Amino acid sequence: MPEISMIVPVYNVEQYLPAALDSLRAQTCPDWEAILVDDGSTDETAQRVADRADARIRLIRLETNRGRAAARNVALDNARGVYLAWMDADDIAVPRRLEKQLAFLESHSDVAVCGGWLQYFHQSTALERFPRTPEDIRAATVFGTSVVNGCSLLRLDAPRAHGLRYDPALDRAEDFAFWGDLLLGAGQRAANLPEVLL
Repeated sequence: MPEISMIVPVYNVEQYLPAALDSLRAQTCPDWEAILVDDGSTDETAQRVADRADARIRLIRLETNRGRAAARNVALDNARGVYLAWMDADDIAVPRRLEKQLAFLESHSDVAVCGGWLQYFHQSTALERFPRTPEDIRAATVFGTSVVNGCSLLRLDAPRAHGLRYDPALDRAEDFAFWGDLLLGAGQRAANLPEVLL
């Protein structure tokens, strides 16, 4: 069983996926599996996965496009790790992302989720910072994003213990609802490392 299940929903992302997969393979924490859920892509997404052959990478193909929430739920059902890390197919993780998040969670048993900051690239170079402490994150969750879905590492037993899923009725912001359910509804604690991880 891998320590971390890295989940990457994919849909028609052939141009971005190689860089995302290379950033996973460059992680300093080696004990991970990557589950890519191909949500009915019509481009060469599956071939880009095959091009980066790695025994730790699994591709699950959905026959039709069912939406991001459905793809995320398929990934949740198939994750085997103790921890679950989310990443989007057009993101690039810094090499020590998983190592740092895992070290934080292993030294803070009262925290279920560890996130970090984002550095944008291409059209924008903005740096996005998020609240650090569980108390500040809980307060900020009422108003918007306080933990970024694509830059989170969480204890997989936390959503499973509460039966939490992504709502397929939501075409957008399905992650906001998930984090609200986990952090507010289920009362789980989260923290963000004050550095760029994605």
